[in-house]
Amino acid sequence: MELELSPLSFFESLLESDKYEIMKKRYIDDYIEEHNGLINPSGDIDYENGIIKEDEYTTFRFSSKFTRNLVLESSKAKENIDKNVIIITSNNISPDEFLKIQLRVINSLLLKTNILYINQPCVKQAITDLNNHIINKYNVSSLLHITDEINVNSFNWDYLDNQENDTQEKISSLYNELVAINIISGTEKDFVNGFMGKPVLEGIRWLPKTKDNKSTAKSTLFSFIDYLIDESFILKLNGKEYNDAIEYVFRDYNGNMLKNIRQSKSSSTASIPEDIQEIIDNL
Repeated sequence: MELELSPLSFFESLLESDKYEIMKKRYIDDYIEEHNGLINPSGDIDYENGIIKEDEYTTFRFSSKFTRNLVLESSKAKENIDKNVIIITSNNISPDEFLKIQLRVINSLLLKTNILYINQPCVKQAITDLNNHIINKYNVSSLLHITDEINVNSFNWDYLDNQENDTQEKISSLYNELVAINIISGTEKDFVNGFMGKPVLEGIRWLPKTKDNKSTAKSTLFSFIDYLIDESFILKLNGKEYNDAIEYVFRDYNGNMLKNIRQSKSSSTASIPEDIQEIIDNL
């Protein structure tokens, strides 16, 4: 037997992004291609909900196929994990380190389910099942504690309860304007979530660099956030909360975590660049 290098590869791929709508469309398209349309003229296709009704007796649902596939892939993952443990222990090596790594991957996947596949709880259930399989079968609960809790240190836009949709549109507009002038890169969803107190998945890259072109210009990032606070767009944060929010939402131009935020903030005196100020003023 050979080691399965990535026993959780299916779920890692699935949670790269929310692929449900794409998979649902492909499910219907494949059916139409295979059958050259509907078998029965009286049938019906519901693209929005992924339902194919061939006739009054036969109905296919993508949601059911999706759930069945999760169960199948979960079983495969368990088998691959178990096979790897057998191979590792057959060489008189403890499988603990391998199991720790799998639990860390599972923990990361569980955190992503707080953002992705929110309307498909079967995804989180399948990953939780994998977690429980390792803990119960190999008695490794003390190695790593999996938790559903996630620390969300996003900024909060100042808006009324009935203005959430309008606020999201305003933040999306800000995102598009900043992307257009190469100030940020990242997903629109992360940017919106980062200013609405919601979980951020990958973070937003702050692209401006220092004069020596060697590092991210954190001073312009601070001036951007400070101006949003001064103009009452986002709620004010002080000290550690401010620094934590910067670290949580933003990344350097390479996509890495920002470093020395507290020290950089204390010595920052930069004014907000005119092009960024103009964008904010026009919101």
